[in-house]
Amino acid sequence: MTNYKDLEFLAEKAKELLDRQIDSYRINHTKAGTIIGISSVFIPIFLYIIEKSASIIQILSIIPIVGFLYSMILMINILRSRPLDQGFNQHQLDKLVRQDYESILLYEIGAKRDSIADNQEITERQNRKFNRGLIITVISIFFSISLLILNLTIEL
Repeated sequence: MTNYKDLEFLAEKAKELLDRQIDSYRINHTKAGTIIGISSVFIPIFLYIIEKSASIIQILSIIPIVGFLYSMILMINILRSRPLDQGFNQHQLDKLVRQDYESILLYEIGAKRDSIADNQEITERQNRKFNRGLIITVISIFFSISLLILNLTIEL
């Protein structure tokens, strides 16, 4: 009986790598949805608060609003990104049924390796968009809070 422990080990490691990549992708989707929700709640509250403030504050409030909108567009693009490859191709099952165990393991390792490589570009692009959107959201929040504090000091 042939020992396939090396191939089984590689197949398991490839599965773990692909699972981590897919989990990271899904987590970014969740975070993007949360940021969209926070922004969509914060914008109307911010606009309501500065409605009766000084005209310079109202004009400056355009900057964080544009930042929020740009961030939301980036986050929506993350939610719309194409799905990741999952590794094993179900269309190959009929062909693999007639293969020996070693060939099946080699196919599985190769399929997962190719999926990881193909998914790398998608996840890197998604991460760049997410990081850019997060930074813009944080800057917009700080700028908004600064405007609100400035408005309070002007009113006093």
